[in-house]
Amino acid sequence: MKSTLILIAGSLSCIAVNAQPSQKDFYCTITGLAAAEPFFSDQKQGGLTVSFPYQVISPSGSTADSVFHSRVIHPFSALKVYIVHLGVDFGDRHQFASVHFSPVLMGEGTVSKNLTFSFGYGRNLFFDWPLKSTRAEKRFVLKPSMNILYANYKGTDSKSPTYLGAIDNKDRSITFGGVTAGPTYTYSTGGYDGQPTTTYTDSTNTLNIYYGQREWSLQPKIAIGTNPYRHRCYIEIYAAYTLAVSEKGKVYFNQDDDHQVTVKALNDNLLTVQYNDAPVKATPYHLNGWSVGFVMGVSF
Repeated sequence: MKSTLILIAGSLSCIAVNAQPSQKDFYCTITGLAAAEPFFSDQKQGGLTVSFPYQVISPSGSTADSVFHSRVIHPFSALKVYIVHLGVDFGDRHQFASVHFSPVLMGEGTVSKNLTFSFGYGRNLFFDWPLKSTRAEKRFVLKPSMNILYANYKGTDSKSPTYLGAIDNKDRSITFGGVTAGPTYTYSTGGYDGQPTTTYTDSTNTLNIYYGQREWSLQPKIAIGTNPYRHRCYIEIYAAYTLAVSEKGKVYFNQDDDHQVTVKALNDNLLTVQYNDAPVKATPYHLNGWSVGFVMGVSF
């Protein structure tokens, strides 16, 4: 599967504010003008399949039993790339805290609903190059940190690498595992700021099925950036290792991609889940690995 790497960059003027120690006690850096983070994981190349029995109910009330067999998917076989990064670092001359958010490109470059969110704490170690420099205000900062990372990978269309397949849901009801996906579904808009609530009914075409995975990870990280006390323009390069501590795979059932009918865990008795033709009851994808990247932003 072809990997896609996109860089988004803005034009910045890097300004050295002065060579004397800044009088500020704290700084705030907002990053997001450019970001790219390819993730080099011990990603498993094996294929995942899902099957389950269901029943079709026609408009006349007649029923027919069937079994859904998904296509084989390889959701994490391609390089993941975190992109359109948005982050905030707040710190002083000794320490900092950070919050970062990134959508994720997977496979052929579909962002969809894949995202990561992290928060962390680290230390600021200012230095100059050459190391024997006598500048009062150093030009660079070394930032070791520990982060907690939340990631959610979930597709919303047939081009997603997590797309398992679909069942014809037009003018018929589909029942499975105590759940019924009818030929129509309703949704509401409004109902806030004094606006009336309006309810709509749409006809269903397909019941789409997706694999999804959520995980919590620890992420030690080391970064080198420009001194936020000296430069308004902030540039940082970094390397991090992601160690997953909690992973949960699920199967999502959506009507026409917009209306979620239900979500089933991989160990649900309804589902038969296989990885490389062997049955599994938990996610076989353990996304531990190295990532490298850069960010640009503005310091205040």
